[in-house]
Amino acid sequence: RSFPLADLAGRSVGLLTAVARPDSVRRTVEALGASVVAVFEFPDHQRFTEGMVRDAVEASGRAGAGMLVTTEKDAVRLPAGVAGDGRIRAVGIDAEVLRGDEVLGAALGAAMRGGAG
Repeated sequence: RSFPLADLAGRSVGLLTAVARPDSVRRTVEALGASVVAVFEFPDHQRFTEGMVRDAVEASGRAGAGMLVTTEKDAVRLPAGVAGDGRIRAVGIDAEVLRGDEVLGAALGAAMRGGAG
């Protein structure tokens, strides 16, 4: 379930991530005004089991969190048996290239063609 980012302000939350840079997700959630009281970090692209997610939801609740926050990227990998749990919320995080988009475009083009650049 997605939600307005303003809903994080003043809330205690648990954080469930399976991304390459979990610290950046935590900083984002905290910058939106949430207090992260429990953290569950897994390797990038981790496939969650129902037990893993249920444990994270329950431990977050015991730590005083009203919800378990995850990224949209991770939310799509939640097992069906827990994906509808109202205590789990997904936050969308976008990236914007501010400088160097020409260099990035050239590198991506080279990669798509199979060349080194």
